[in-house]
Amino acid sequence: MDSIYRSTAGCEHIRRWCTDRLDAWPVPHDRATMTVNGAQTHLITDFGFSR
Repeated sequence: MDSIYRSTAGCEHIRRWCTDRLDAWPVPHDRATMTVNGAQTHLITDFGFSR
């Protein structure tokens, strides 16, 4: 299985939705991408201000 998405358009729709939610998140955070077990993984870290 190459993708969990049924189409490229579906993938982009979900990616945009997630990015929009993160952009609206009022908590200061960083976004990073790293390789884990050969696959790209997205990381979101806050700065501990939300506690």
